[in-house]
Amino acid sequence: MPDPRYYDVADRLGMLIWTEIPNIETYSPASSARLRATMEGILARDRNHPSIVIWTLINEDWGTRLREAAEQREWISAMVDWLRAEDPLRLVVDNSACFPNVHVKTDINDYHFYRTAVDRREEWDRLCQEFAGNPDWTFSQDNEAVRTKQEPLILSEFGVWGLPDPAKLRDENGRDPWWMPYGATWADGVALPQGVEARYRELGLGQVFGAFSSFIEQVQWHQHMNLKYELEVIRSHAPIGGYVITELTDVHWEGNGLMDMARNPRVFAEALPEVNSDIVISPGARRFAIASGDDATFDLKIATGGATLPEGSRLVWRFGDESGDVALRSSSPMQVQDVEICAGSGRAAGADRRTAEFSILGPNGQRLARNTETISIHASRKDLQPVRFASDAEDIAARLVALGHEQVDIGDSEVFVTGDIDAARVEAIHSGLRVLQIVAKEPGRLRDDTPPRDGPMSIEIDPGAGGMISGPYFSFPGYNLVNRHKTIWRGDWVGNFSWLRRDGAFSVIPGGPLFDLSFSTVAPQQLMAGFRPWEFQGRVHAGVVVGWVHKPAAFLVEKRLGRGKLVATTFRLNEEAPGVDPLATALYDGLLSLAKAD
Repeated sequence: MPDPRYYDVADRLGMLIWTEIPNIETYSPASSARLRATMEGILARDRNHPSIVIWTLINEDWGTRLREAAEQREWISAMVDWLRAEDPLRLVVDNSACFPNVHVKTDINDYHFYRTAVDRREEWDRLCQEFAGNPDWTFSQDNEAVRTKQEPLILSEFGVWGLPDPAKLRDENGRDPWWMPYGATWADGVALPQGVEARYRELGLGQVFGAFSSFIEQVQWHQHMNLKYELEVIRSHAPIGGYVITELTDVHWEGNGLMDMARNPRVFAEALPEVNSDIVISPGARRFAIASGDDATFDLKIATGGATLPEGSRLVWRFGDESGDVALRSSSPMQVQDVEICAGSGRAAGADRRTAEFSILGPNGQRLARNTETISIHASRKDLQPVRFASDAEDIAARLVALGHEQVDIGDSEVFVTGDIDAARVEAIHSGLRVLQIVAKEPGRLRDDTPPRDGPMSIEIDPGAGGMISGPYFSFPGYNLVNRHKTIWRGDWVGNFSWLRRDGAFSVIPGGPLFDLSFSTVAPQQLMAGFRPWEFQGRVHAGVVVGWVHKPAAFLVEKRLGRGKLVATTFRLNEEAPGVDPLATALYDGLLSLAKAD
């Protein structure tokens, strides 16, 4: 519970507070009575604070099992009735819900869900769209439930991890704060802060991001990019009446705050209000990567919160050398109107990241809202040097031919392209074959023709654990293949920081090194695990770390054997027709070049 002084400050500032009472560990007659007695004490102490506007009895079914136990659903319903009677001036939430738990009786239909926009953009879009439709999955379908379908919809927890700068958290003697050694038992160990700088050095990530302080800054802007997109999508749905960013400050090792534990703001503090205001422009870019000369199309949503959009307002925009001015309809609070804009990109001499600027001006010329969107523009491939390739994968071969590369017999090829490798192919690599493996197969081993021996002499480790000393290590190329879904690499709550080295064969790809929104179309759903730390200093061209720089894994690896080599990647490069996604095309060109190169 907040200190009473917190409420005093909120009263003076005009802040509105949504208060949750401490959870019970396990429901029982004794614990439920204790919870009610605690709420009675809270009312006695705090009910006269005007800043408090909402009470929540249970958070995310902690200590209760509302989906499973009718007795507990009856209890929470009775608690809501009791608290409404005790304090009729405030709203009451029964269970502030998340998957797979539900509401039973509540004044607000609130829900929690987390996704990172880069890795799970389609899921975020769908979840927000479903939630805006007041879906049945938010409420119990049992007889004890009381639902009016008029409960306002609030996305009451969402957010994205960044990381604070540890240097700003240490005391004058350079000592870590007391909480830094903790977190190892949360989220499969990725929540442990202590040693983050040592792990960064061990993985050689300075070759990718530069100094550790630069990495932290880039990670914080990555947090902003994800938050910005997610807020824009939320505001595009008028039925969603509000949201709560998790969270205002980091809490110990939990790195999703807008400030750190010492109240140092994130680097994006001054940029966030553009998407966290009464009137918000959601740019709605159809594509975040376009080819030079192609148009950028924006399906804008103009969303009002508590404010109105007056008659005579207009939208002004600029993208490169093009600009425009569009008259807008007046809007009442909590409305959304659509505007479509199509802008030419011009001819880019090289890789470019171009920013579209949007402003809403009122009838007197005053600026009511502003936002931007950054689009990756890929340069022309007119100077492409086709790679001669052979392949045993007809679909990939047809795609590469459509992209301008030349299919030949294996004896005349510079690169052999495949979806899988076996012992015979490994022997060919040893003899000088250059192989590009586009991985899309069941998880387990990157190469699965060498089953491990079970029994007392086996040292096999669960492939999902990403352990180094396991069966795959003893056969080339020696890595596990892991599905990100249902693992800590998924990118839901604890932040995944995915990167591509933008040098050598991939220097033509704009931006970097962290994935931007253009990567959401190709972001891998599988990864390669089981690497030694030093391998990230040369072999890994694209990879991911989780939380406080844990669980390093690869999306793109180059590994030599004898006179040949293998380049393997889990990037999703075949989601659209050839040439539609210029990033997928650039990745294919770079992969062939990397596999071919000496």
